[in-house]
Amino acid sequence: MKKGLFILPILLSGCIYSFRGFATVEYKSITINPFTNNTLRYELNDIFYQNTVDEFIRDGRIKLMESGAEIVLSVVITDYENRPFTFDEYENIKEYRIDVQLNLSYQKSNSEGIWERTLKEWVTYDRSLTEDDGVQSLAEKVASSIVRTVLEQR
Repeated sequence: MKKGLFILPILLSGCIYSFRGFATVEYKSITINPFTNNTLRYELNDIFYQNTVDEFIRDGRIKLMESGAEIVLSVVITDYENRPFTFDEYENIKEYRIDVQLNLSYQKSNSEGIWERTLKEWVTYDRSLTEDDGVQSLAEKVASSIVRTVLEQR
C-alpha cells in the first residue's frame, strides 16, 4: 500500500511523453496548393485538402502560408475505390473498405523539385454508416500521413 502512495504523486505530476515536435524540420513554411481530384468521387479534393490544412495547423511545426513559403505541396488524388469488405454468415455486407491513392509533390518555391511520392491509404466503415462517414475518416488518416510524410522527408 505504501508503494502505491509513493508512485501516485509521480503519476499525477503531469509528466507527458510525446514524440511530436522533436523532429527537426528543414523548412519553416509551406504553401499547400488546392488538391486535384482525378477520380469520379465528388468533392474528395476539398475534403482531403481541408483536413490536411487543419492537420498542419494542429501539428504546428511548420508555418502555413497562402503564398511566399519556402516549399509548395501539390497533391493529386489518382484513385478511389469503395467496395464491400466483410460479410456476415448470410452474405450480407458488414463493412465497406475505401482505398485511395494520391501523388504528392513537394517543391521549393522556386519550382526546384525536392521529391515526389505515391501515398496509399484505406479505411473500413460499418454498413450502418454512410460512405461520406467513411470518406471523412479516410480524409483524417490521409491528412495525418501527408503531414508525417512532409515533415519526415529528408
